[in-house]
Amino acid sequence: MICLAEFMQIRIRIIVARLGLVLGSLLLVLFLLEGLLQLGAWFVRGDPQEANSLGSTSHLRILCVGDSNTYGMWLDRSLAYPARLEAIWSQSRRTPRIEALNLGHPGNNSSRLLQNLPEMLAHLNPDWVIVMVGANDFWTAPVEIQELEARSNVWAFLRRTRVYRLAYMIERSFEVEDVEVEAEESVPGEFDWTARVGDREFELGHATPNPQKRKRAQRELLRNLESAIAAIERHPARIILMTYPSWGGNYGVSNAITRAVAERTGTALVDQAQVFREACPDAQCEPLLLPDQHPRAEGYVLAAETLARKLAEEISR
Repeated sequence: MICLAEFMQIRIRIIVARLGLVLGSLLLVLFLLEGLLQLGAWFVRGDPQEANSLGSTSHLRILCVGDSNTYGMWLDRSLAYPARLEAIWSQSRRTPRIEALNLGHPGNNSSRLLQNLPEMLAHLNPDWVIVMVGANDFWTAPVEIQELEARSNVWAFLRRTRVYRLAYMIERSFEVEDVEVEAEESVPGEFDWTARVGDREFELGHATPNPQKRKRAQRELLRNLESAIAAIERHPARIILMTYPSWGGNYGVSNAITRAVAERTGTALVDQAQVFREACPDAQCEPLLLPDQHPRAEGYVLAAETLARKLAEEISR
């Protein structure tokens, strides 16, 4: 006769074997599905439009980060470049569709952006990140940046599989991500900003420091941009750096550093300053820029059109 202990051991072995069979079958199905999606992508690779829309049940998410030039200072935020980019992309019937999230806020600097990036990347899962930041590094206080946690190679591999992309696109098709960015002056010179995306909140803000040495700010901006690029690529997402439309003062210094970082790291760049200089008859660029050098509505249209062309070019690669 079989004792109770032996009976339980047999039952456990049977259950473990069945679980192993179920897990193995699931892995086999996922492997075959990945193979079919990769094969389908290979067949349509000659047509960039079809290749990019293969398996796309929804859209690409574009995360736009930066300061007041991204936020849309003095204008309705529907006129800022992220909203205009989404509208221009839709009107041109480009595929796949895009969703542009505007998480820029006035006063943002590169250290604050670098501090907020891990949470934004983890919770918003963007496909692309557009970065235009740096001018405020010369007059706002930097924040202490904790060491960015690197995601595992396994996670990076999984995010690149077509099975993951398909599942995430299906999930995203049911999401409605309204973006709200609000500010409150907590104490004189310090502003607390809160960005709400769906049910997620991100604490932003800036503080005005004592005068800083310009050279130190330049070195920190260069280092922070390179660290941000590395964090975004580890996510993994793709990145486009942008210079500011204005080219004077702190904008010009920031633009020069952004160009240098793009060249050093091989990162895609949209040089908005060059585009605006070619379009403007004078240094103030009154048709496109406000007196304080933030873009007018017409300026944001030009910036969005320029970015849309670059984005389409990068997606087709």
